[in-house]
Amino acid sequence: MSSRGPIIAEISGKPTSQTFSNITAATFGKSKLTLHDTKLVENTKQIISRRHCELLLSQIDSAEITTKGNPMWLVLGLLTLALYGLGLIFFIVFLFSKHRFLIVRSGNNAQAIVLRGPLAPYEDFMTQVLDAADLIKTTSHQ
Repeated sequence: MSSRGPIIAEISGKPTSQTFSNITAATFGKSKLTLHDTKLVENTKQIISRRHCELLLSQIDSAEITTKGNPMWLVLGLLTLALYGLGLIFFIVFLFSKHRFLIVRSGNNAQAIVLRGPLAPYEDFMTQVLDAADLIKTTSHQ
């Protein structure tokens, strides 16, 4: 048993890079989200950095699974459109190289990972997080 309480559920995936409100897939590394009885814990290891973030379940606003392309391919497509149609190749890469993300939001904070493999375990994890957050919020108001 950890100091954060027992582990209820856990998932892993690739880490994300977050700039302002834009979330993109990181190239290297590994992220893990762990649901405890009162907290959601993110542990991310990349080549030159580590991140450990704990989010109280009572502060969770929402969670989502979303799919989006890398905006870098779109920008490259726009910049090179006049070069013999090279831009079209970048547009095609943008359309077909999508990443799926699981994002848990709390105010201005977000914990996110890039999904790998089947979607069902991530959907189950998201449901468990939201159910645990609702349970904490309802028991604290009674």
